[in-house]
Amino acid sequence: MPEEEKRKGPGDIPVDLDTSGPEVDVTLEETKEETVDTAPETTTEEVVTETKETEKKEDEKLEDYSKGVQSRIAKLTRKMREAERREAAALQYAESLEKKRKLDLEKFNKVDSEYNTKFAESIKSEMDAVQKQLATAIESQDAAAQVRQTKELLS
Repeated sequence: MPEEEKRKGPGDIPVDLDTSGPEVDVTLEETKEETVDTAPETTTEEVVTETKETEKKEDEKLEDYSKGVQSRIAKLTRKMREAERREAAALQYAESLEKKRKLDLEKFNKVDSEYNTKFAESIKSEMDAVQKQLATAIESQDAAAQVRQTKELLS
């Protein structure tokens, strides 16, 4: 019985055993209490995988940002080229207007000088004609003709 007492643990209830049969050696396995670690262990492979995933995410973010920047640059470039095209068109239009204005001014000056010349010649020829008629009226001593020609010269 002393062996039985050694095997008893705290809170064990004594049980009578039948010792009448053949002897049998019984070994009890000791159970160890294992502590369960709730935190998952990370291996270097998992760390490498996680870093690769984060790098991929960062690369994707960077690529998206890059696409956005490229899009904005393309828009600005398009606007700049359109502005340059408009500016060139405006300059070309202004140059054509300036050229037309100069041609019109040359034509006007030419027509104006020709008109003034013809008008002056016309007036001079009329004056000469009236003077001749006045001279003829004076020679013929026609007073009425002299008065008419004098009025015509003054008007």
